[in-house]
Amino acid sequence: MNRKFTLVLAAGALSIAGLSLADEPTTAPAASTTADTTVTFSKLDTDHDGKISASEATANQKVADQFVAADKNQDGYLDQSEFAAITQS
Repeated sequence: MNRKFTLVLAAGALSIAGLSLADEPTTAPAASTTADTTVTFSKLDTDHDGKISASEATANQKVADQFVAADKNQDGYLDQSEFAAITQS
């Protein structure tokens, strides 16, 4: 009887622990999104100068459509932070 009671208590404790972990927010999607953004930026930056020109942006319709609005400093290029603003929207 004592062993059965201990097993029931242990199972209950594991269930409660599992439920509390299920409520924990995860940060994996954000990390994945950041990695995806970096990869996409690198693919669009075909001349590897660390920025995306308007002509490079044409390879991605979403970036091309938002290029002028995203170019906050109006230098004719998207740097990584300007590009990230597009991908987060």
